Amino acid sequence: MRRPPLSTGTATEGPMKPIAIALACVAGFACCAAAQSTPPPNPPEKGACYELYLPVCATKDGRRATYSNKCFAAHDGATDITDGKCNPDQ
Repeated sequence: MRRPPLSTGTATEGPMKPIAIALACVAGFACCAAAQSTPPPNPPEKGACYELYLPVCATKDGRRATYSNKCFAAHDGATDITDGKCNPDQ
């Protein structure tokens, strides 16, 4: 029993047609995937702080308080910023 040929094209189309079709499909998929992906997030606003936990102790309104990092302390108007959490006795 003889098997049918794998290509449905004729001999006059040449061996490159299946490759060209495959490349066109891949290129079309890449185009569509790029068009449907979400855009990258906007860069942080000027003066925005990153959520990076590097605790600091700072003074605000005469009281010492622990902030997540120096940026949050500075944006809150705190002064006398030192590395590390505040001692409970302060």
